[in-house]
Amino acid sequence: MANFGFQLDAVTGDLSLPLKEVTDPLGSIAQAVRIRLQFFLGEWFLDLSVGVPYFEQILIKNPDVRNVQGLIRKEILATPGVLSLLALKLVYDSAGRELTVTYTANTDFGPLNRTEVF
Repeated sequence: MANFGFQLDAVTGDLSLPLKEVTDPLGSIAQAVRIRLQFFLGEWFLDLSVGVPYFEQILIKNPDVRNVQGLIRKEILATPGVLSLLALKLVYDSAGRELTVTYTANTDFGPLNRTEVF
């Protein structure tokens, strides 16, 4: 089941003002995936086990590409409303220091095709 909440700004990730509720189920799931992928391991003081281990396993010299893909896959699949991951592509731009995550997921509300840049 999708979590409904307030819409986040696509550029900054902050709450959009004026406040708008996310009413589209696929939009809600897409926003939840993006939030999960932006969350660093240990960032939330109430549960240090939540988040992606960016510092420990991704933002290191010569990271294991398969491991990175597995970590991203795990976070997407752990998102409420995501049933399966049909496709996943990661592209790292070292000059721009950006990671582009393109995925297709099967959700409770149909297919979700997204590209997120971090």
